[in-house]
Amino acid sequence: MVPTWGTAMGSHAAPPYAKAYMIDFEESIIYRNSLFKDNVIIWKRYIDDVFCVWSGSVETLHTFLTVLNTSWPGISFAINYDPWSMNFLDTLVIKNSEGFLSTDLYSISTDRNSLLHFQSLHPPSTKKSIPKAQYHRLHRIVSDTHTRELRIRETTNTFQARRYPLPLLEESKSLTVTDESPYGLKRF
Repeated sequence: MVPTWGTAMGSHAAPPYAKAYMIDFEESIIYRNSLFKDNVIIWKRYIDDVFCVWSGSVETLHTFLTVLNTSWPGISFAINYDPWSMNFLDTLVIKNSEGFLSTDLYSISTDRNSLLHFQSLHPPSTKKSIPKAQYHRLHRIVSDTHTRELRIRETTNTFQARRYPLPLLEESKSLTVTDESPYGLKRF
């Protein structure tokens, strides 16, 4: 009999299992590690995706990664690092030359317009809530006003390609927050 590890992707049990596994891993390995204590400024995790701001050298980062990948069976971290920008889920974090951070929307290069078509048979309330939620998401993520306006225009075009009426889109935009992103700029 071959032992089975993990759970089926998409099952309702998968996210809680992954969270519990990662919490145990963080408490047992990561938080006790001196490289973590000395070099990590920010450590944020969503299920099994991690965003980390590292203050040490690239060499110590690779050493930390080696420690993580050899500490626990079944856990393997891949690393993407860049001194100027990093994506985390649907957010791109950008560091400018003065050391200030800003955020923008991130999508993978293979992203396609998979928004619900307006002609679908879903309830009208569902079709009305999607644009509002997407415009609200842009206001939460995109910190620069000019970039946010560009992303709003792109999103409007994407919705129009899925046959959403312009009056509904305009109403949805007007219902979202119009102030600056709550995340502001922070210097690192």
